Parts: sequence; structure tokens; C-alpha cells
Amino acid sequence: MTAERTEQPRQPAGASVDEMLFGLMMRGDIDPYPVYAWLRENAPVAWSGGFNAYVVSGYADCDQVLRDHEVFRAIDEEMLAALFPQAAQHEAYRIFQTSLVGHNPPGHTRLRRLVSREFTPRRINGMRPEIERVCARLLDRAQERMRAEGSVDLHREVSVPLPMHVLARLLGIPEADLPHVSALVPRMLHVVDPAAGEEQLTDADAAFAEFGDYLDVLVAQRRREPRSDLLSGLVSVHDEDGDRLSGDELRTMVFTLWAAGFETPAIAADNGVATLLAHPEHAHWLDAEETAGAFVDELLRWETPGPVAAARRYTAVDTRIGGVAVPAGREVRLLIGSANRDPRRFPDPDRFDPARAAANPLMFGAGIHYCLGAGLARLEITVLLRELRRRFPGLRAAAEPVRRRSIPLREFSSFIVTADNR
Repeated sequence: MTAERTEQPRQPAGASVDEMLFGLMMRGDIDPYPVYAWLRENAPVAWSGGFNAYVVSGYADCDQVLRDHEVFRAIDEEMLAALFPQAAQHEAYRIFQTSLVGHNPPGHTRLRRLVSREFTPRRINGMRPEIERVCARLLDRAQERMRAEGSVDLHREVSVPLPMHVLARLLGIPEADLPHVSALVPRMLHVVDPAAGEEQLTDADAAFAEFGDYLDVLVAQRRREPRSDLLSGLVSVHDEDGDRLSGDELRTMVFTLWAAGFETPAIAADNGVATLLAHPEHAHWLDAEETAGAFVDELLRWETPGPVAAARRYTAVDTRIGGVAVPAGREVRLLIGSANRDPRRFPDPDRFDPARAAANPLMFGAGIHYCLGAGLARLEITVLLRELRRRFPGLRAAAEPVRRRSIPLREFSSFIVTADNR
């Protein structure tokens, strides 16, 4: 645990906490980990006037906030208006906050129970053959392009399409509709960008409305003709009391699954390739199923896809985080990427080590809001990295990978590779 503190953490010389954080937000090419290390040592629970929130960077403190859902509440509809006055003018805010992410018990308990049966380990494991088929098809196409052109953008040709196609199959979205509905996601995600202005938020509203209209047609089809896909399951799901998902809840749930379901695995896939290229001495961990899982878990700790303020809560009562007094009604933002590099939890945290003993990294959250799709994301990443390792033992970067600004994620815009044995 961090030492007891009774005062606000001091500001760094020459740069405020806000300047450091907004620098990370606005520049996708900045290495965030030195900044995180400074924050953990000097301002592990820092007040940010720019975010109007307390920013938490240490593992123990982040874990505390994630697990204590009575003191640290999800930012639900009631609190949204107080913390974000602009939310009243934007439907996108309301939709985002009425998802599982923005629910507290007992509403969260009810929704989680209704939906979790569609994400059982058995159902997820049953997706493996489909994931392997999609992966093989995408890699076949990438290999053909590499042979013809000498290189291929793995981000565009494989990392993004793989989770997108898998999620579409899972939900039952026709493949022909993917270009249209996938293009809506970046626009929808304006809602989680602290730097988004009125124009971006209005565009997010329009994207949510467009996706909602599309989804209403698909839901009506599934009500008439149920299939074996997840959307049909969500349409008909109910608990022991017959407590069905309402129309708004169903729409919001699919919004959340679609927006979150391919962004994070795509980033993790790119990070996995970058890690393989930087640390070829660990590539053999992918040769066996038994060790591949450890490689992927360490990858997700070492390069967390959503490191920047990826989890947000507000305080229901006056409380303390790491010894810092935090009044009731204040927003708390968690730097998950920093927590997963905390040396108090992970010895020598900046070293990539698949043999590292499990210590519960927080890439998928913790407590009642632990990510429903964690198992699916792990499976997708494992299948892709193992197949890349098998097909392209001579894989290497053909150009410097390019990261782009993306809130709250840290992702690539291109990752061009080639291979000796193409």
C-alpha cells in the first residue's frame, strides 16, 4: 500500500500533472511509461483541474477503486448530469452511460446476470474454430499481398478485421454490412474523448442514431426468425422471473459490445506483433497452447491497450485513496497502464517476461465490472499470434509502426511488415 498522505500531491517541476496527462492524451507517439513512473512516485493520487478529477496511477489504489463498488460508483445517468453538464445535450452520453459500464447495483446485477450466460467459457471456447477460420482467411490474403507487393499493413489487413469479423459472427451482423457499421465506431467513441468538442459530440450522436436504426431492423428480424447468434440470445434472454432486457437495454448492450469488442483486441494484436519483434527470445512461448496464454497475459499487462484513464468512477461518500482525502461526488480516473507497471505489484515491471507469476493485472478491470469479453479477447489474440508465429518465422517490420492519438486507447494507424519466407 502507499504511504499515508494528508496533503494534495505536489506538482512536478516545470510541468503540471495536467500538462503531463494532456500531453499523453494529445500525442499517440509519446511513450507514457516514464510519465506513469513519475506519477506513481510523486503524485500517485493527483488532482487534475483539467479533467476535474482525481487521477490514480498505482496498482493498489486502482484495485481498491475498481473493487469497492459501494464507495466508488460507476458514473450512472444520475451522476452524469452533475459531472458532465453537456451530457444533457447529447444522446451519445446517455446511451454510453446506460450500458453495463454506467450501471450500479442493483441495476448492474440484473443486467450482468441476463447477459453473462451468453459469455460463458463454454460458449467462448466454442468460438475457437470460427476464430481460426477467420484468422486463416485474413492471413492468406495478407500473405498474397506480401508476395505481390513485398510488404503488408498488418494493422489494416489483419489486426482490425479479425476481431471485427469474429464479433460480427458472434452477434449475427451480416458480413456485407461490416464496412458500414465498423466505420461508425470511431465516431461513437468521441464520447469518451476528453478533448472532444461540440462538433465531435454531435457527430457521436449521429453515429449512435445511425447504428441504432440499423440495429432495430436486425432485432426485428431476429424476433421473427431467431438464430444461434448472440443477438438472438440477447433478444430472448430472461432470468428466472422472466425479467427480459428492454428494447433500450438491448440496443445499448449491443452498442457497447460492438464498440468495445474489436478496438481493444485489435490494439492488443498489434502490440503482440511489436512485442514479438522486439523480444524474439520469448517467441517460443507461442509454440504450445499451454504457454501461449501466459505470453498473452503478460503482453496485456506490459502493453495495456487502454492505459489512459480507461476506468472512471465517482465517490459516493467522503473517502481516502492512498491516504489522500477525496470528497464525495468527485470523479476518479484510473491509469490502468500505469497500475500494470507498478513495481510494488510487479517486480521489474518494465521487463517483458511471460514466466512472470500471475499477479492479477487490471487490463480487464476488477470486481463487478470485470470485462465480460475478456475470455474472447484473449482467445482471439492467442490464435492470431500463434498462427503468425507459425506462418512467418522471419516476420519483421518493413517501416516504423505508426501510433495515432486515440482516447482512451493507445493504438496504431499502420504496422507494415514483411517476411523472409513470404
